[in-house]
Amino acid sequence: WKKNKKKKKGTYQNITIEEYAEKGLGTSNLLVRMLTKPNSGQEEGGVTRDDLEIAKLMLQRKCLIGLTARMEESIIGFDRYFGWYDENALETNKCRKNLVEHGLSTHTHPRVSEGSDVWDLFHKKNELDMELYEFALDLYQEQREKIQMGNMNTAR
Repeated sequence: WKKNKKKKKGTYQNITIEEYAEKGLGTSNLLVRMLTKPNSGQEEGGVTRDDLEIAKLMLQRKCLIGLTARMEESIIGFDRYFGWYDENALETNKCRKNLVEHGLSTHTHPRVSEGSDVWDLFHKKNELDMELYEFALDLYQEQREKIQMGNMNTAR
């Protein structure tokens, strides 16, 4: 987001996810854009397949991947990676359990079914982000295995 650009409160409050997708609102390939062109505006210039490859390298070299769909496993992986894990820490385990069961966000969002018209519109607009996500899923599994085996370097 540009610092000088402010949205009116409630701009998208009364719009359905279908209308949002059909109108082409939002930034395309935002994740690839943020990783490769962090100082550009939301839609200043397109992103390319070269940008996607750079984004993949950024994830591979600079990021420890976690998945909201595998929240507890991800948190434990972070704890192990950074040397914070203690299975006997009662308060930490309560906190983790609460986070996993209840999450942080109180906002609800409509689910979009894979293969639906809305899904296809978002997928087409964010094709490079979708490829980056698939790469991140594979990277998550790779990192998880290394952390479990103790073969991943810990933070310095």
